[in-house]
Amino acid sequence: METKKVPTSLDVKDEKSNKINTLLLTKEKQIALITKNEKQIYDPFLAQFKLYLTKLGGSTNLVKYVSHLYDLNGIYLGIGESTANNELVFVRLLINNDKLAGIILNSEYFNIDLLTGETDSIDSCIYATYFGIIRAGILCNQTTISQDFKLHKLVITALYQIILKSLSKSINLNSSQLNGLLLGCGYLYLRHFLLKKHLIAISNLKKIFKDTIKPDILQLYITKLDEKSNKSDNITQLGLVLLDLNIIQSNPNQIIMKLISLLGSKAFYNLIGSLDHFIALLCILNYQTELYDIKVNLKTQINKTIETYIDSNYLDKLKYSIIHK
Repeated sequence: METKKVPTSLDVKDEKSNKINTLLLTKEKQIALITKNEKQIYDPFLAQFKLYLTKLGGSTNLVKYVSHLYDLNGIYLGIGESTANNELVFVRLLINNDKLAGIILNSEYFNIDLLTGETDSIDSCIYATYFGIIRAGILCNQTTISQDFKLHKLVITALYQIILKSLSKSINLNSSQLNGLLLGCGYLYLRHFLLKKHLIAISNLKKIFKDTIKPDILQLYITKLDEKSNKSDNITQLGLVLLDLNIIQSNPNQIIMKLISLLGSKAFYNLIGSLDHFIALLCILNYQTELYDIKVNLKTQINKTIETYIDSNYLDKLKYSIIHK
């Protein structure tokens, strides 16, 4: 079988040559890409892929973008390492100078037979491809994304709703505390996903929610965050921040345990990972898929709004440079 090893570092010397030297930007491990010369694998796999995509029908965003990548011949298979965190990398991206050069599906993860190209998870392969396209739309526009506070407000609100759902059976919050929870989520979102320093995060937080939260409530929680939470910079520290804000009274670790219970391990890893993974997760939650082992329905209007926003502002403008190898 013909494969090529794709390095994790970005090392493009000749954009026109479209060589396979572009696997991405994030902490994704090496993968052996199966070249398109292996027609006994690709022909049946892509036929099955196209058939299921056609059955999905309609004019959904998923069908639109996945069909486009399929038509560009930009869907690849790969042989990845079997690791404990394989759920983070069921799909790898090839990116060349901020252009999507291809998406690689992990054949091991999706139980793809490397002799026949057949799989019993073709539906998951399609949703994973869309997941990868969304990630590419974000990673190819990182400078713009970092200043897109309309998007950040939407995603912070989605994070808040997930946290609130995980807490709903164990705690009762008044309206002021609900605003505090929203601001706590927003603060850690800015620190964790956008890597903002404390003072910048505080400033951005006030800018984002100045027209949403009453001034006195906003200032109350901003002051507490400024005084007590300046060392918290990771989503996994949410319990500590909520303790600082007097929203919970004890055992901050319970917040994380409740999140894992709500989301399952795969989706939880996406939530605490990078922004591209988290936003892609929120968009995929709009569909019925077995990519995740989530036990409750997390499909919400805010997730749909985020998907529509990402599609129109980033995926519609995504450029392609398919490797054709």
